[in-house]
Amino acid sequence: MEHVVRTEHNIKFLGLAEEVKLIASSICITNSEIRGNVRFGNVIFMESAIFKGNNFRGRDVNFGATYFNGIADFSDTKFKYTRFVNFKGADFCDDAVFVGVNFSGRANFENVEFGGYADFESAEFVDNGAFGGAEFRKYF
Repeated sequence: MEHVVRTEHNIKFLGLAEEVKLIASSICITNSEIRGNVRFGNVIFMESAIFKGNNFRGRDVNFGATYFNGIADFSDTKFKYTRFVNFKGADFCDDAVFVGVNFSGRANFENVEFGGYADFESAEFVDNGAFGGAEFRKYF
């Protein structure tokens, strides 16, 4: 666990802790079925985070308030059985790839910062996709 300084807004309104989980090496989980709820919220990925071609089957998938320092690749991933996918308050410093992703439940991208390119080509939002307050810094 690493200590980070949070603003009052981060603590009160976003519910972020001052302790975060740090993943120092790159992570690559591909073409897998991931059962159960996923909790990567309040994590700092120091390198690339590759989740290509996975099938998330838990009801809730949480990447909220996560800091992606390297490329974040979720291409061809299916959130088919999820009710809620949360990226609220996440920071994508490099490219964020959501090409061909299927969001069957609600997808929350509120207050997300996309520092690199955000690619949602052929992504499917079956339910609502929320992007209020999201910042896109690079465009194709």
